[in-house]
Formats: sequence, structure tokens, C-alpha cells
Amino acid sequence: MKELSHLRSNGRKLFVQRFVETGNALESARDAGYFHGDESKLSRIAAKLKYELKDEVSLMMRERIRSVGPSAVSKLESLMHNSLSDTVQLNAARELLDRSRILEGDQGITKSVSQIEAELISLIGKDGAEMMMATIRMKRVGETPQLTPIN
Repeated sequence: MKELSHLRSNGRKLFVQRFVETGNALESARDAGYFHGDESKLSRIAAKLKYELKDEVSLMMRERIRSVGPSAVSKLESLMHNSLSDTVQLNAARELLDRSRILEGDQGITKSVSQIEAELISLIGKDGAEMMMATIRMKRVGETPQLTPIN
């Protein structure tokens, strides 16, 4: 909460906290004690607070996302390894691969097809990788599913 220590008003601090939790400025302003019987006035106050405190909201939101990151990755790994659904396993693997590229600062594909295939096989096994590649081919071409072995 040190990112809000510069705010003197407890109402403004509470607004930021509630807005980060709910995403609803009107509800957050009400919870922070800004409602005094006039809904239209509350709506204007909520919009004003949302604008004035956007930097604090953004900072707290980034902190919140960072704090849940490890558990989100753990959940994806668990789904990838333990789900009974092949589709869920493949989607979890895809998400993990996408996130790993973002963390590495790799915004584009800089790996060769064989490197990507090897990484995919190491994550979900050869059968899972073949199924995933068949799904990608189907989306691109619109053809019926046909598994072609990965070399």
C-alpha cells in the first residue's frame, strides 16, 4: 500500500483499492464514502476520481497481476499435465509458451520451426504436439483433421 501513501484522503485510497478489485468506478466511489444521496453527483465524482487517480490504479493493478502470476503459471502447468481433456492440455501449453515469449521480451517469432516443435514436444509430448499442429493446420486451411508426424 506504499504506492498510495502520498494520498492524504482515506476516501481516495479506498477508491483506488476498490476500483482495482472491482473495475467499477461508481461502486468504488460509493464504497469509499462519496455517496450522499445524489446518484448523478456520485457518477461525476466517480469519473473524476477514475481520471485523477489513473496512475495509482495502474500501479496497483500491475502489482496485483504480478502477485498472482506464479499461481496462474502453476495452474496452467497443472492443467497441462493433469487435465483429462486434450484440448485443455493443449491450450494450457499454448498459453505457457506465449507467456514465456513475453517474459523473454520476444514479441515476434525468432525461433525456427524445428526449435518450436522441440519445445512443444518437451512440454506436451510427441502425440500432443502432433494433435496441436493438426489443429493449427485445420484453422489455417479449414481442412478436416489429419495427423501428420512431426520429424
